[in-house]
Amino acid sequence: MNDIRTIAIDLAKSVFQICIVSGRNKVSKQLRLSREKFRQFMLEQAPSRVVMEACYSSHYWARLFQQQGHQVVNAQTTPLYVNLSLSQWILR
Repeated sequence: MNDIRTIAIDLAKSVFQICIVSGRNKVSKQLRLSREKFRQFMLEQAPSRVVMEACYSSHYWARLFQQQGHQVVNAQTTPLYVNLSLSQWILR
């Protein structure tokens, strides 16, 4: 059984969409947070798999998340996710 939860993130300039998926692929929470609340939220999370798109700020966030012990997955370069948009991947 896979108990690693996934945090899917839609990065933006000021508001971030977050979807937390349990290890059983069930959506457990969806959030919309400002940049500062997003940073604080991620600091409080236990190590998880983090999925996000590649964009101008993704390297910054990926380094920050990896320092916190998260496994970072780029949804656009990982073969499993290439043909799915982030929202399609969350809903599968």
